[in-house]
Amino acid sequence: IMNATNAFLGFDSGAGAASYGGITRPAGDVIQVFAAFGGGVNLTGNLDPSNTNAQVGPGNPYGFKQGDVLTVTNCINADIFKVSNVPGSSGTVTLTYGSGSNSSNRVSGTYGPDAFVMKTDQYTYFIGTNPSGGRSLYRSTLNDGTVELADNVWDMQVVYGYDSNGSTIDTADIYYSAGNVPDWTRVVSARISLLMVSAENVLSGPQTYQYFGNTATSLSAITPAAAAVDRLRLHQVFTTTVGLRNRLP
Repeated sequence: IMNATNAFLGFDSGAGAASYGGITRPAGDVIQVFAAFGGGVNLTGNLDPSNTNAQVGPGNPYGFKQGDVLTVTNCINADIFKVSNVPGSSGTVTLTYGSGSNSSNRVSGTYGPDAFVMKTDQYTYFIGTNPSGGRSLYRSTLNDGTVELADNVWDMQVVYGYDSNGSTIDTADIYYSAGNVPDWTRVVSARISLLMVSAENVLSGPQTYQYFGNTATSLSAITPAAAAVDRLRLHQVFTTTVGLRNRLP
């Protein structure tokens, strides 16, 4: 399900969907990023809002196909639509936005030849159960399916930097978990922690480590319990803080 209301959104462990892209989600937080990705192709025809399609070109260099979610924009206004026809690959390419695939088969305004069309997608990052029964970090997309990014990622926890001061949104002064964020449009950063485990048992005894401000012992206290033998795996926590570029000065 596409969420175009907020360009950036998160869910705590236990919230959000139970699976994404057919991959079961056993634990961990979720991050969703909605944006236009890749390059754009200029509009060349059918620019009036009374049309039910747009024409771009020359050619189809980014491989727009039926079912893709696209954005047409002139950097002032934008419309999002789902392609309902099978676009060509050369010359002038027609992109149809039929009412059966969209809330309307019209765009909201007139776009000139300075406007362009880009592929739009929603990237969902989550912890999923991989084919071997372990856990991996996955990315699920609307246009390109679900991809396993890294295996042996046992958990992901995220807190969000929130600007609660004044009318200008520019600096995080408090961090919230996803369920406590008052207004997602005021989130300017995310602090992401990944708990990773070794593929095999390499320790002689349970390991005590710090994770997300808590002390844990080998998959026991703050992550789901595992078989005793799995508690001999090496655990390593990786944490990074990233800013949301479009919301920073």
